[in-house]
This record gives sequence, C-alpha cells and structure tokens, in this order.
Amino acid sequence: MILAVTMNPSLDKVYAVDDYTIGKVFRPRAMTATAGGKGLNVARVACLLGEEVIATGFLGGSTGAFIEHEVQKQGIESCFIEIDGETRTCINVVDEKNTTSTEILEPGPEVTPADCANFLHLFDTLLERCTVLTASGSLPRGAPVDFYRSLIKRAGLKGKKFILDTSGGYFTEGIKEKPYMIKPNQDEIQSVEDGVYSKSDDYIRLLLSF
Repeated sequence: MILAVTMNPSLDKVYAVDDYTIGKVFRPRAMTATAGGKGLNVARVACLLGEEVIATGFLGGSTGAFIEHEVQKQGIESCFIEIDGETRTCINVVDEKNTTSTEILEPGPEVTPADCANFLHLFDTLLERCTVLTASGSLPRGAPVDFYRSLIKRAGLKGKKFILDTSGGYFTEGIKEKPYMIKPNQDEIQSVEDGVYSKSDDYIRLLLSF
C-alpha cells in the first residue's frame, strides 16, 4: 500500500484560450477541472499502474469536497483531515496557438496547530497500513517549516520508506531526517551544496549521486 501525502492540494483549472493577452476578455474554447497537487498526481499514476493508494492531507470547503469526490472516483482511498478554510484553486491559461502557458497559483488556506496535531494522529494510524509513503509539494500556511521532517521521522521509526518531493525550507529541513529517497531539481540540490550541510556528510554524497 502507498500513502500519498498532499498537504496543500488544489482544484486545477485549465482554460484553453487562443491568442491570450493581458487586459482583454476571453471565452475559453474548453475548460477542465481536476483534483490537483503533486501528491495527488503521484496517487493517480500509482493507481493507474495497479497499486493500492491512500491519499491524505488537508481539505476544506466546497472545493475540498469536489477534490475528495474526484479522488474516490479514480479508485483512490480518501483519508483527509477537514479544515475550516477553503482548499485553493490554481488556474492555467493555455494558448496552444502560441505555445504559451500562464499560471495563477493560490497560496491555499491557513491551518491551525490543532489541524496539524489532528493530521499527525491520522498519519500515525495510516502508517500501519502502508509500506511506502510519498510527500509532494508545498505545505499550507500555518504548518511549521519542519513538518515534513516530523513525518519522515515518524515513518522511519516504523521502518517505512519515505519519498520526499518538495522545495525551499521544506526540502532542507526534510532531508535532515534522511528520507529513503528525494526528487530534487537542480536549484534544490544546489541549496544543499551551498551550505545547509557539509559536503563531507555521507548522506549528502549519496544525494548528490542521484
């Protein structure tokens, strides 16, 4: 069983607009709305490949309800913590005629310490059911920067493999707990080389060999 963690999911809306420019009114040729966020993308692909997947994280409001419904339709088990805020919406205006893409990414709702505590309780329960965990994307406002590190530590104590895909402080804090695998881009691994850790650290040598 795979546990896919998406702490800051989104409703992803893609609008198809020809000759898109700023300051005009457009009527899209088409619009698609999907349950988004990196972690849910991971869950979707794993499910399509025949794996059993549980999706977890925070969801709120009518947008969150739509995402949960979509997740369940895809055959993914939904185990989210409900919060008071409204789950974010992210918009992508695609101009295929001119091969451009314009994204507007909402920051998402703010979570409380109680929300985070509730998630950790759920997470500990879900750990008993999975062998591999993935955590992808950003954290919502209000979550501590080392929240992923806390999840990695809890998973490690249970002997579970944790795969981390994030950036910025979430990444540099997360790798302090030495997850089983990471998926950094060039900028993220450069932040490690630039002084977060000593290059003599055996784990960093392993990371840089990926």
